[in-house]
Amino acid sequence: MSLGQAKKKLNAVVSAIEARQKTIEQLEKSQDAELTPKIALIKQEIQILEKERSQLEEEVEKLKQEKEALLPKLKVEYEKMLKEQARLLKDVADKVEELKKLLQSLHENIQKTETAFIPYHNICRELEVVPKNAHLSWGDRLVRLAMELDRFTEWFKSRTNEVAR
Repeated sequence: MSLGQAKKKLNAVVSAIEARQKTIEQLEKSQDAELTPKIALIKQEIQILEKERSQLEEEVEKLKQEKEALLPKLKVEYEKMLKEQARLLKDVADKVEELKKLLQSLHENIQKTETAFIPYHNICRELEVVPKNAHLSWGDRLVRLAMELDRFTEWFKSRTNEVAR
């Protein structure tokens, strides 16, 4: 049985005891002699429930101690994983920075290539030759991607700071 289940069961037994005690109080107030056997039965139920409560309290305490004994080991393992996560986040952030630099270089190259293509294209049109257009022309997408990577990097930095705490 888990600690949560044991606590739930214990609470249910305690509630049952309280309910029966209220019933006895109500029956005793009526001062009806015919209810005496019923009161005795309810008192026996309370005794049985008290034994069960005692056993459940012991079980809850035992389960609680077992959980408390596990806690330090689990905490150490968790903190170890946090350190590894922080290291990995830093590695990823470094790689993202490298990627951003490469994207910037590619963006600059695309701009230069497009600038170089214009005279080539114009002369090909004058000579009625089909120009070979093999360069990339999605510089705007690279700018948007770099902006997304900046947001990503900021998120990494914030997570790294949280993990480091």
